[in-house]
Amino acid sequence: MEKDYNKNISILKLLNTFKECNGNIVQLSFIISKIDLFMPLTIEKYDKLTSYDLVFIDAFIFRFIKLQDIMGEKLFRLILDNLKENDVNPYYMPFIDVLNKLEKYKIINSTDEWLDLRKIRNSFTHEYPEDLSKRIDALNAGFNHIYNIYNIYAEIKNYTEKNILIPYEIDISDYKTPKLN
Repeated sequence: MEKDYNKNISILKLLNTFKECNGNIVQLSFIISKIDLFMPLTIEKYDKLTSYDLVFIDAFIFRFIKLQDIMGEKLFRLILDNLKENDVNPYYMPFIDVLNKLEKYKIINSTDEWLDLRKIRNSFTHEYPEDLSKRIDALNAGFNHIYNIYNIYAEIKNYTEKNILIPYEIDISDYKTPKLN
């Protein structure tokens, strides 16, 4: 009985994490529709951006980081936890081991791809006020790779729907994957 209760809690955490990711994807979709008008950026284009445009740039950075963090810090470990095939608790595994296990189970295509996305995410956290070209490079890289994050997310959702049993009493109608423009 306690085992079933814990399983349901773990499933609910997973579903709530999917819901959190979905919310960020909905926001990113709207933001992308706004910044797509001037991407990719150059120094000349950046200098002509309005305050309104810069708000969307900042929103893009925030949502990119947030989605990447939720997936890396929560979703990946919850997926492994719900597989219950692990000999080690995924919450105590080094992150590289989590990625390698996800790749082994073919939940993600490549550990290296996620690590590259993580580098882009980290480039956003460094401010480059004296070097606008670094900031622009980071923005362009993030914009060019947002669909990679989305595709990884969609693959994880698809894997979950096929391989992780959701108890029939849990309504999953609110957890459909939104489209990213």
